[in-house]
Amino acid sequence: MKIIPINNNGINNLAFGSCFRVYSPKAIKNAGNCFGKDKIRTSTNIFREDLDWYALIQYIHSHFADKEKVQVYSLACSDGSEAYSFAMSVLEYIPKEYRSKYLPVNACDIDKEIVKSAAKRRINIDNIEFLISEKYGNVKIGKYFCDQKEIVSIKQNITSDIDKAFSYRPVKDLREAVLFKCSDILTELKNIKDNGNSIIFCRNVFPYLSKRYADAVAETAGEKLKNGSLFIIGDYDAYADIDNKLDKNGFFQPSINNRFLHGNNIFQRGSSEEITKRLNSGFLI
Repeated sequence: MKIIPINNNGINNLAFGSCFRVYSPKAIKNAGNCFGKDKIRTSTNIFREDLDWYALIQYIHSHFADKEKVQVYSLACSDGSEAYSFAMSVLEYIPKEYRSKYLPVNACDIDKEIVKSAAKRRINIDNIEFLISEKYGNVKIGKYFCDQKEIVSIKQNITSDIDKAFSYRPVKDLREAVLFKCSDILTELKNIKDNGNSIIFCRNVFPYLSKRYADAVAETAGEKLKNGSLFIIGDYDAYADIDNKLDKNGFFQPSINNRFLHGNNIFQRGSSEEITKRLNSGFLI
């Protein structure tokens, strides 16, 4: 199984922060948040720079080589940026005959307005995101989005740099690669039927959750996911101590060839016995 190679431009680190785009006072309201109930500020962008997306694709293509199907979930998906980033990575770097193994991505968010907007298949993209994805993410997102129009207006949300953002429509292959629904994190985790073949994106959301809810998410992930499945977080989640919560619930961080200087933010459900078994079988841990 050969993965399509990537051009390495000698990138060692990404120095800039997130493109703040979505401010949602309704997001995760049923779960509670640590910043009070007046207003919750959330943000996202395509190919968010706290994850080496190509390294992830390389890893999963080897790690799940013995699985016929891989279930991919983007929980608290916001406007779909994370889900689209993964889908574009698959379309770009996974050989065509294996792409259906990882797609479509099941994306959900508790904010009905965000999901309604995402389901209409238009997404606001800042100019900086083209730079991030093309120069640092090694994916030209211009080939995956078209039909530029004025910014999509989402009720009770604002855009940080409105004169530099426009809405775009995903091309057919990308539209079909992501399915949107309105749901919360715990509900989706509790309904997962896992066989060590799941990838859960739940990134940069835990600081907005109550401690009780965040604990329940980590515990449920540990209960529902079997050895080999992945739970992927973001840099911002460190403020909620989610890495230690996952560690206590049976997850570890596998060794991945990460081009960036920060942690890989990828956690794998497993034990020493499972690690040894996969190594002996020729698969990455």
